[in-house]
Amino acid sequence: MSIKGKNIRPFRIYPDDERSQSNLRIFDVLKRETAISVGEISAKANVSEEVVADYMNICVKNDLIKISAAAKGELADLNNSFQKLLGIGFCGEECILTGVNLEGEVSWREYVNLNHILGENTRSKDISQIKDKIEKSVKSKKDEYHFTGLAIPEQMNENVAKTLAKSIKEIFKGDILIVKAATASGYAEKSHKKKAKNTLYMYRDIGIGVVLKNETIYETGESKLSSDRLYLRPWEQFDIIKTTKNLVNKGVGTDIVNMVGGDVNKITLEIVLSAAQKKDELAEDLIKRSGLALGVRVAYLVNIFSPDVVIIGGGIEQDKKDFIGFVEESAKKFLLKDKIDKLVIIPGELGREVSSIGAALLCRREMFMEV
Repeated sequence: MSIKGKNIRPFRIYPDDERSQSNLRIFDVLKRETAISVGEISAKANVSEEVVADYMNICVKNDLIKISAAAKGELADLNNSFQKLLGIGFCGEECILTGVNLEGEVSWREYVNLNHILGENTRSKDISQIKDKIEKSVKSKKDEYHFTGLAIPEQMNENVAKTLAKSIKEIFKGDILIVKAATASGYAEKSHKKKAKNTLYMYRDIGIGVVLKNETIYETGESKLSSDRLYLRPWEQFDIIKTTKNLVNKGVGTDIVNMVGGDVNKITLEIVLSAAQKKDELAEDLIKRSGLALGVRVAYLVNIFSPDVVIIGGGIEQDKKDFIGFVEESAKKFLLKDKIDKLVIIPGELGREVSSIGAALLCRREMFMEV
C-alpha cells in the first residue's frame, strides 16, 4: 500500500457512512479468524458476499490480506509482512513508540526519555526537543509508516497538542492520526482481551469512559453527546492528583510532602499510591473517596451499555486490591438486580505502553475501514 499523503487528522472514531461501517464489520471478522472464506466472512459480518468479495479484492491489491487455495475455495488471512503501523504514546517522563503488524503483534518498541511530563505547562521548546528525540530513535524506520497514531495525554491542552502533532508530522511521510490517550488505551486493553466483545473502559480515577462494542467505539470526544454518553465524561472533582496538591498547599499533614522533597508539582498518581501503601492517612482517604465515586459511575454505565467486562486503567489499576475493591463495593449498590452477579471488573494489563499500542492498533482499524 502506497503512502497517500502527509496530513494531520483525528481517527474516525464514529464512522457514520454505511461503507465504513460494513468495512469495520468485515475487519472485525478478519482479525478474529484465520483461513476464512468469503462466505464465512459474509455470514459472520452480516454483509453480502458481493460486498465482501469486493472488499477482499481491494485488500489483496493493497497487500493487507493474503489468499490461499483450499478444498472449499479461497481462504483469507491478514498479511503480517505488512508492518507499516506505528503508535506513539506518553507515560510519565517517557515517550513510547510501538510498531505493530496486521495481527496486532508488536514488531518493535522504543522508549524515549523526555526528562519531564507532558501537560498544561509544556512549552514549544519542549515540543522541539521531543521531536528531535523521536526522530533520532526512528532514524532507520521513519520512512516506513503508512499511518502514525498519536495518543495525546488527557491533561494536554488543544493548542499544545496541535503543536506536538505538527512537529511529529515533520518526521514521518504518512498521515498523523490523533486520538486521546483514554480512547487509545481502552482500545488496546479491549483488543488484548480477545474474548470480550463489549467492554467498558474507565481511564484513571476521574473515570474518562470509553465503550467498545466490537469495532464500534463511543467516547467523550463527540461534538453532540447523547444523554447516555454524557456519563462517559470525567468527574474532575475526584482527581486524586489535583486534590492532593490542593490539600498539601493548604497545609494538610501527609508523608507525601517528604516523598516529593517539598515540591508539590512533583506529586503524581504513583506517589499517592505509594504513600497509601505506607498507610498515609490522606492518601488512603483520597483513594477510597475516588474509588467509591468511580463505582457509582461504573454502575450507571453498566446499566446503560451492558458490557461483558469493565476494565480500569490509566495508572490507577496499579492499586489492584484497594481501589478496584472500592469501585466494586460502590457499583454493586447501584446496579440493576439482573446485573449484580454479572459484574466483572478487572485491572488493565498493558501498563505504560498501553496508549502507544492502542494508537498503533487504531491505525490498523483506520486502514481497514478506509480501503
